[in-house]
Parts: sequence; structure tokens; C-alpha cells
Amino acid sequence: MNIYEATRLAALTHMSITQRFDGQVVFKITPTNDAMLCAISNPDGSNPTRGWQPCLDDLLSEEWEVV
Repeated sequence: MNIYEATRLAALTHMSITQRFDGQVVFKITPTNDAMLCAISNPDGSNPTRGWQPCLDDLLSEEWEVV
């Protein structure tokens, strides 16, 4: 799905979004409206870092999913 659809579903279900690389989830992004902005973390949620900065390919991708 595209990033809008994935983000909307993640917000409604209190989950995160990701893209798989070689079939693996290597990060997850948790969109928020608080000071964390879009926090990027390890697949298990550890090590959250504030302020994910996407590139154009990230924004245009149709391979987003909710995790």
C-alpha cells in the first residue's frame, strides 16, 4: 500500500509502518504528533530515534505495510 494508506491504518490501530528488505522487517516507523515526530526504531521497537527523514523513493513506494 502507499504511505498515506499505511500511515492512516497505523494511526487508527496504534501500530507502525515498514517496508521489507529481502523479506525482512529491518526498521519500523511510528508516526506521531508529539515531539518524536515520526520515530524510527528497530523491528522490536527498541532504540527509537526522533524524526525520520524520507527520500522521494520512500514517499512514492507502494510497498508500505502496517506492523
